[in-house]
Amino acid sequence: MTASLPRRTSVVIPCYNGAAFVAAAIDSCLSEGVPGGQIIVVDDGSTDATADVLAGYADRIRVRRQANAGASKARNAGLALVETPYMLFFDADDLYDGGIIAALEAEMIRSRADIGFGAIQNVRPDGSLGRRVRPPDPTDPQRFLEAWLSGHTVQTNSHMWRSAFLRGIGGYRAEMKTLEEIEVVVRGILAGATLAVTDTGQSLYIDRGNADRVRYGNSPEVIRSAVDGFAAVEASLNTHGQRRALGKRYYQQARSAFRQGYSALGHEALARARACGFRGHLGTRGHRILCGIFGLERKERWSGRQLR
Repeated sequence: MTASLPRRTSVVIPCYNGAAFVAAAIDSCLSEGVPGGQIIVVDDGSTDATADVLAGYADRIRVRRQANAGASKARNAGLALVETPYMLFFDADDLYDGGIIAALEAEMIRSRADIGFGAIQNVRPDGSLGRRVRPPDPTDPQRFLEAWLSGHTVQTNSHMWRSAFLRGIGGYRAEMKTLEEIEVVVRGILAGATLAVTDTGQSLYIDRGNADRVRYGNSPEVIRSAVDGFAAVEASLNTHGQRRALGKRYYQQARSAFRQGYSALGHEALARARACGFRGHLGTRGHRILCGIFGLERKERWSGRQLR
């Protein structure tokens, strides 16, 4: 048993107002065999009792405290403290299960990979199990990239990185406030990452309803950060399929912008979607029909009014 423990991996937990959940997250990492000194919690300016909870683990984990800066900067701050060859980022209100960390580490070492991916088990607010999502086939990184951009993703909890590789590509894009975990993988693959996948264990992605996470709403700054982040990697995409898949990402941002009333930003994102080769509409049949009649902006503005 001891030989299978993840001795070469650190886990970075960015945490903002996570007093209700962070102890369970830390215990989850410890139960997976991660040595306490390799668990790094970045307290991102919490105003609740997070500091008190972390004090109870003072002899078993490392803690960095900083003014609130958002998820990407909190992750990068944790990355700077990592001393092991491999690392993961872990949301403070989720859990690990089934030996996923040890399995990822073993597969990363065996295949000499730069990024490894495991499964995500979605858990509903009532505790029942939702869909279990496996990552795409890693055999062909270019096809993996197209699938990833098309929405076949797993959450950041199940991404293991070779620490030096992640530092080499610049870590997380600090200015991105949404979809940053998607963009960093895209950037890694475009930088030539070798990929690995394991189906052993999973990260439990827990839907806690309105629980606080290190995340932002659909403000214009958030949408702008996503559009600009994807624009920065667009020119490096290698196939029409990848560009069209990125177009779908732009389309989703256009839809959010129009619904919130940010017309100019919505038109910019939609123009980028069309330039990438995505011509249709994403969504339900009803959405597609209404967009065909009224156009995306009018349809989403109407939908936004219904939700207010």
